[in-house]
Amino acid sequence: LMARGGHAVAAVFAMFLVAAPARAGWLEVERADADLDLPAARQLGLATLAESATSADAVAVASWWLRSLDHLQEPEAILSASGAERDPELGFLLARVAGKLASRPPAGALATAELAGPFGRFDTLDLLRGVVPAEDQLPALGTRWSGPSQPFRLRLRSADGWVGPPEAMAVSGAYLAAWSVVAEAPVTGWLVIEANASVNLSLDGSELARLRECGVVDPAATWYRVELDPGAHRIRVEMASRGVPMVRVSLVDETGSPMESVRSGGEAPWAASRARAAPPPAAAAVAEQAARADADVPTVLVAAAVARGRGDPGDQRRWLERALE
Repeated sequence: LMARGGHAVAAVFAMFLVAAPARAGWLEVERADADLDLPAARQLGLATLAESATSADAVAVASWWLRSLDHLQEPEAILSASGAERDPELGFLLARVAGKLASRPPAGALATAELAGPFGRFDTLDLLRGVVPAEDQLPALGTRWSGPSQPFRLRLRSADGWVGPPEAMAVSGAYLAAWSVVAEAPVTGWLVIEANASVNLSLDGSELARLRECGVVDPAATWYRVELDPGAHRIRVEMASRGVPMVRVSLVDETGSPMESVRSGGEAPWAASRARAAPPPAAAAVAEQAARADADVPTVLVAAAVARGRGDPGDQRRWLERALE
């Protein structure tokens, strides 16, 4: 089932569905797409966002839209389909649509970062060995790349928000991507980590998570609820991969828009902060509904679609297997 991909999900489970809901939703979009009727799928997707921009259906539709972007007419139409009230993950996905269409970093992504490395020579094992230096032991900022055995440390800005070593400079070992930001007032919102590698994540000196093989074992995108006190803050991502490790970090508010009162810059000492892993509201709600004993198959499939959009193969498989029970 996993190998057949999202297009086949609705067809695979059509035998379980007794009737289509009266309103538009993700399942109707998938049905139209499976029938190769992209114009109908597009209209149903826009209607879903207009009807309920805070729902998991809207999040799943936005994820489908992002994957289908190259095949849709007037793909920018989705950017104005929802109102101001929307789920943060929907706003996050719409920013990625807008960024891809404009060939720029998505709104909310921290496009300017420090990149340092390589440290060690054993990729993910180096993350367990703790070979990435502490802040006061890093090479001086501005240290240029001079060879595969000499760590560099540069400030850079990427065209799409993704940060990692250029392929020509990538060798075995671990790398550090880091961001300094200043909160000019107390801020509550979301920290989102997208990665294609194994990462150790920390905020203001406190470790938040150790994620392994993001997109294969752990989710490709992980959400954290954060509270930032006024002052400077430091986000560190130690990363390693058998390929070229890449990470993108975003700070967004309750609608998925860039956090207000937060700007790039700042130096130690770092202000206080609090963070915990937590799914955004729509994803949390549909997961709770799908886990109930009396959950219907369409709800479980929406939960699987949301997990797929976040690059979470574990949850996607779990919900698909639940739909077959």
